[in-house]
Amino acid sequence: ETDGVAILHYKMPILPCNTRREGDFTCPNDCISQLPYEILVDVLSCLSMKEAARTTILSSRWRYLWNSFTGCLNFEKPLTMAYLEAKAHLGLEAEPLARERFMFMSWVNQVLGSHHGQLMEGLRICFDVDYNNNDIDKWVQFAVEKKVQKLELDFSGVRYDCYERSSGQYTFPSHLFRCSSFRSLTSLRLANVGVSGEVLEHLLSYCTVEALSVKESLCLTSLKLFGPSLKLKYLELKSCTHEFAEEKESEGKYDGKRKEMEHERQLGLNLQRLCWKNSITCYFEGTF
Repeated sequence: ETDGVAILHYKMPILPCNTRREGDFTCPNDCISQLPYEILVDVLSCLSMKEAARTTILSSRWRYLWNSFTGCLNFEKPLTMAYLEAKAHLGLEAEPLARERFMFMSWVNQVLGSHHGQLMEGLRICFDVDYNNNDIDKWVQFAVEKKVQKLELDFSGVRYDCYERSSGQYTFPSHLFRCSSFRSLTSLRLANVGVSGEVLEHLLSYCTVEALSVKESLCLTSLKLFGPSLKLKYLELKSCTHEFAEEKESEGKYDGKRKEMEHERQLGLNLQRLCWKNSITCYFEGTF
């Protein structure tokens, strides 16, 4: 498991960089480890999160390079949590699930808090977290500070299915789109996250977003797409009620219930893929 590897290493005692640990297998002729720090960080950033975490056992030189990883941090709940969620859904043993959820949250906070790099390519967190958890704001703030290009927050799962939709959703902080650091954002994917059409419109006009996916947002009821100035190439909207309009009132509408869709090709958008989904799925391939 990706998660297990990172948890294992971050529970190890922290040693000074010049301390040689038992089992440190650094070879005198190890030319790679002698490369400049910046080059080693670039090498790490070409690896997956799981592979980069594994390099911490190579030697004391490699142990702390992980903290400057600039690739994509991918946090996805382990299969053990999915199993515990299924049991809790049946009314069995809720306490183990609570412990597992706490461990997952602590792990995410620990990894993000230990990161020392200035930039990060992407951040992906897939976990049915409690919508009013304050840690989520910290995760989003981390993404802003690291000027991520790709951000995915997927909070859907068993927890969402067990409660009424009125129980609430995490609301994406709209003020962050006004931060200059978020202008680097090219891909945003949100699932079971509350985000309004107004916030998305501001995002699309302020950031160079090329891919936008929103699923199960309770407060997304309308979205205006201002064609010629957009960088958007991929748009995916699922399980929401939508009304789309361009400045010149050329519209594509889908109310989430009708089995028909009126789509005008004169939207003026250079989309490569457009997808609506609720009771049915509709795909539009090609350039609009």
